Amino acid sequence: RSVAARVESEAKALWAQLEQRRKDANQHRMEIDAQMTAEEAARNEQVMALAARVEEIKEDAEVEVATVRTNVDKNEDVRQESVLAFEKLLESEAEERKEL
Repeated sequence: RSVAARVESEAKALWAQLEQRRKDANQHRMEIDAQMTAEEAARNEQVMALAARVEEIKEDAEVEVATVRTNVDKNEDVRQESVLAFEKLLESEAEERKEL
């Protein structure tokens, strides 16, 4: 009987160790899952922040492009006015020469 009792006692001890290791493994897995979830949330937050920044840059670029286009249009208007003024000046000088 003492051998059977000892075997049963060792079996119970081994079973208890196995159960504890299973519980430890489950706890470890849950900790890893929580860590991975936190890391994924942090990455998602970074991605969202970068996406927002890209959108801001895009909007800023659109404003800059509109400003450049406006300036180009204004410069073209000024150029055309200058050409007309120069042509009038040439015509005026040509008429003055005729009169002389």
